[in-house]
Amino acid sequence: MFHEVLRVFGAVQSYSIRVRVLFVVLLGLSLMGCGRKAALDPDLARFVADKRKQTKEIADLQPNGAPTIVWRFFDKVERGDWDGASSIYARMEDSLWLDKGPDHPPAGMLQEVRRTFDLDASIAVALRSELWSPITETHKASRLFHDWDRKWLRRFSQDIIQSVPPGSIYFGGTDFGWCAISAFCISQREGRPFFILNQNRLRDAQYLQYVRGMYSQLQIPTPTEVDDAIRECLEDESAQRRRGQHDPIELMSLEWAIMKTFREKNPAREIYVEESYWMLGMYPYTEPHGVIMKIQREPVQMSDAILARDRICWNKYVAELLGDWLREETSVKEVCDFAEKVYQRGDFAGFKGDLSYLRNRETQKGFSKLRKSIASLYSWRALHAKSPEEKARMTKEADFAARQAFALCPSSPDALFVYVNALLSENRLEEARLVAKTSSHLIPKDPAVQDLLQRLQDFKPK
Repeated sequence: MFHEVLRVFGAVQSYSIRVRVLFVVLLGLSLMGCGRKAALDPDLARFVADKRKQTKEIADLQPNGAPTIVWRFFDKVERGDWDGASSIYARMEDSLWLDKGPDHPPAGMLQEVRRTFDLDASIAVALRSELWSPITETHKASRLFHDWDRKWLRRFSQDIIQSVPPGSIYFGGTDFGWCAISAFCISQREGRPFFILNQNRLRDAQYLQYVRGMYSQLQIPTPTEVDDAIRECLEDESAQRRRGQHDPIELMSLEWAIMKTFREKNPAREIYVEESYWMLGMYPYTEPHGVIMKIQREPVQMSDAILARDRICWNKYVAELLGDWLREETSVKEVCDFAEKVYQRGDFAGFKGDLSYLRNRETQKGFSKLRKSIASLYSWRALHAKSPEEKARMTKEADFAARQAFALCPSSPDALFVYVNALLSENRLEEARLVAKTSSHLIPKDPAVQDLLQRLQDFKPK
């Protein structure tokens, strides 16, 4: 929150206007603290209590313990005061951000902001440690229970938990793929039934130290091994540049380089991932596994059986969420007409899906994101197919998965871009325009979507 406040505050020259800006923000903060309270979901309450206990254990090992603001945050969460907890978490997060300092702040600005908003520098000092991880997990899990439709949050989480064998390593990428699974499993910090890590924080030394403290049963890469994995990844990129083979979208992400180290150091454990963003380096080893993906140790041959299981899983989800109408032969126009009717106009006549799903955009974005990730895997497979038959086979799967992802949330730019790319790879320009036009009606103020639509409309095939 303060990131934008500081940008505006720093640009204002008039002292009187600065005072007004601060007054408005302080008023907003005071109103946020008066938010509604609700009883915690039992699974969330159990998770929060465990995270509070874990935070206390970590704090007891620090010279000065934890600042009191940490316990006020947990108090708010446990009372179901989402707005109050969010306000406190934002203050802690802004203290950490401010501690790093914005680029080229006006003279005296940081001191003035700290004084005005009571951002004690000691807060950041204490939180620059393992303490921050359980606090963040608590906040993100609470936000999911606040924002998502709980029935579907529980459903997809339990499906993942039941599908991953005990003792496996699971990398969650998005907040829902990481913290919802952590909240619903038997015990996240005991690794029961499996070990849960966050894909996006693997380069964070403090996070890996936190993981070492939780999971003594795992072989966690040492700081030296993490540095070596990153260095080798960057050297490979440099070598590609020198050979003239450099293609940014083909480069292995640094997170995948570290995940490979986990895989090598834990050879007896199966690896699963809920992908946050494209990690194309892992795609040769990856296959769909329910709503997530499994990483094998050898390159995967995408068999008909694997594709059939994937379709069965997602056809069942889509039928429950949207009604049993979306099939392979369903046209792009039919999908767009459905989106306009149901999502845009709110016309539910004849709708046989789940109305609670349609009323919750966060839930829509989550399921669409999960399906979009698998569509991207199929698109990569089509691009790297070694025969025309395999290319056609993977293109067909990518098209259907992307169509489902778009239908699940046509207001998601991610789903839109993946589907447009899938259509353009088959030279289906008019259908790509129709899909982009549909999304533009749902999110007319999204500049990226409007720009995409304009580019598609202006494009003239040779």
